[in-house]
Amino acid sequence: MGEDIIGEGVLWDLLLVSGYLRPRNTRIVEGRTRCELKVPDIMIIPKDASKKGVVIEFKTLRSDKGKTLEENAQRALEQIAAIDYADELASYDIKEAVKLAIVFCGKKVYMGYNVRKVE
Repeated sequence: MGEDIIGEGVLWDLLLVSGYLRPRNTRIVEGRTRCELKVPDIMIIPKDASKKGVVIEFKTLRSDKGKTLEENAQRALEQIAAIDYADELASYDIKEAVKLAIVFCGKKVYMGYNVRKVE
């Protein structure tokens, strides 16, 4: 989990500097996981509703043995879809969402994504 937090911190800094981000409250209730609370690792809610919202899920592998980076990215995308993280964007009048999975394994990084209409 520590490695995920480092990746998130760097991404948050880049997003805040870009002026694109409307911060979302992602406080975690003690003793509950993000998945239990239906909270993605990062949700980017654009200030302009005509832009796409983004839901990001991070995964970290301890070694590249077993499942591949691509398989773990697919698993993260399935998690985003199963929990309907992107549906919250509709409350902000966002019409499209980019679902992004970022998988780290040492110095290797793999990203998978898809785009869908938000209803």
